[in-house]
Amino acid sequence: MQVYVDGAKVDEDFGDGGTLEDTIRKVQETQCAPDQLVIGLSCDGQEVPGPQIPATLKMPADDFDRLDVVTSTKGRLVGEAMDQASDTLNEAEEALQEIASLLIEGRTAEALAGLGDCARVWQQIHESIIRSIELLQIDPEKMRVREGTLTDAMLQPRSVLQQIRDALQAQDHVLLADVLQYEFAEAMEDWHAVIAGIRASAKS
Repeated sequence: MQVYVDGAKVDEDFGDGGTLEDTIRKVQETQCAPDQLVIGLSCDGQEVPGPQIPATLKMPADDFDRLDVVTSTKGRLVGEAMDQASDTLNEAEEALQEIASLLIEGRTAEALAGLGDCARVWQQIHESIIRSIELLQIDPEKMRVREGTLTDAMLQPRSVLQQIRDALQAQDHVLLADVLQYEFAEAMEDWHAVIAGIRASAKS
């Protein structure tokens, strides 16, 4: 089987009868730098979609004539993730103001539907931040963000999300509008600071 890493042919022989996963591990060990990760693959010219990768990795490597491996660095992956998180957070901030206005106008159903969309976005941003911290092996107690640690900066958004949940449970839409308009502004600043800090770590 011919193996290519980021378009460059690898001269090493990987044909030992193992699975495709065995081959990928050998490529990772022998052809990749310590901070370089395999992020995609194509078999015989066909890109393998993410959901199909686990099953494909279990197939015999000898079933394929050519394997193309795509790699990236941890820093680049995290940088791209944080850029996307920042853009998504900006969009969510704009949506929040509209949601608060809908609540004030009494258009509760529309507001709550929009809030549900924002909640899913916040969860995605949170998960992206956590994955990035783990990937870069950042100690959240040592990384400085604004006037405290990364851990401190993550507490404010969590506190505001708790206030939103409490207001929803109490069906207090006036309080909910106030939290979205005023309390969440500072929480967004903390999130932006966290994202910027992680992005800077990824570039260092």
